[in-house]
Amino acid sequence: MANINILRVDQADPRRPIVHLSALPSVQWKAAFDAYVRWAKGGPIPPDPPAETHFSDVVMQSDFVVQADTIRITLRPPNATYEHVRGFVEEAVAYANQHSP
Repeated sequence: MANINILRVDQADPRRPIVHLSALPSVQWKAAFDAYVRWAKGGPIPPDPPAETHFSDVVMQSDFVVQADTIRITLRPPNATYEHVRGFVEEAVAYANQHSP
């Protein structure tokens, strides 16, 4: 199981926050994170999903891209803030940690 944590969130551009991770994710970690994001957007359910999960409209409309040791987010709709997706990002990171070496 991986142990990647969120170090900080750069909100210099509030529409495009950048989540800084504690380590460079492996290919497997990124695949697990991406699978969780796809599920939130109506894609297939990933292996061993958490129970009682609900995804907000902001999560379903926003983009989440792992790039090096960051998660780059494009928030939608226009009035969305990082607070609208914070819980989702934390859940997706935890899921990726549990499903990668």
